Amino acid sequence: MRLLIVEDNVRLAALMAEGLAKRGFACDIAANLTFADLSLGSANYDTIILDLGLPDGDGMAWLRAKRASREFVPALVLTARGGLEDRVAGLDAGADDYLVKPVDIEELAARVRA
Repeated sequence: MRLLIVEDNVRLAALMAEGLAKRGFACDIAANLTFADLSLGSANYDTIILDLGLPDGDGMAWLRAKRASREFVPALVLTARGGLEDRVAGLDAGADDYLVKPVDIEELAARVRA
């Protein structure tokens, strides 16, 4: 399974990619939404792991736009925004799942598999 991790924290993205790779996933990293769009245009991904607070835009607005354009790559939001309203808004924007940081790599891998 090939994943695109959209996360601007380079160290966190690398740790996630390493942990997921040990569990059999192939991972690419995009540090912003511009690079995420470029990555989606050049490769096929099974799932996107998406942070919401990114340097070049809001991940939730980006996800909503992707869903409106019928780009249906499954998306798991992984963010520090953990309030009920945030979680509901993320799911309503098109997230297939929503996790709050920090998360254990085993749970993240299980949710990606699901």
